Order: sequence, then structure tokens, then C-alpha cells
Amino acid sequence: MAIRRKVVVPVDTLLAIIKDYTRSTHDIPDDAVPVSLQIKPTEKGMFGLMVQSENFTDDAPIRVNFDIKRVYTA
Repeated sequence: MAIRRKVVVPVDTLLAIIKDYTRSTHDIPDDAVPVSLQIKPTEKGMFGLMVQSENFTDDAPIRVNFDIKRVYTA
């Protein structure tokens, strides 16, 4: 039988990973801070991280799809 276990990650760490990963494709300002973590059951496997910054130029969502090979080979 498979055992379930929580993996707890600070939201600040998630934002730092996203900032670093998207540095070349999306400009998430260094002063961006997390506001909320959003989960919608109909968006299977996805979550939203609401962040705020005085330096955003618009309010369009940023979609991030991780390619783990990019992390380890770039």
C-alpha cells in the first residue's frame, strides 16, 4: 500500500525558485512578495501563487511550465 506524506515548502522558497527559473523569459521583479497560494480543484495539478510588486508593468498571469532538464543542464 502506498503511503502518503506531506512535503512542506515555504512559499518564499517557491517564489525564489520561480523567479530564478523564469529570469530569462519573464521579468518577475526582485521585490515581488507572495500574497497567497491558490488551489482550484478543477485545475488538476496546478496551483497559483499570487505575488505583488510595485515594479510589475501589467497584471497578466504568468504561466510557468517547469522542464527539469533545463534546471540541471542550463
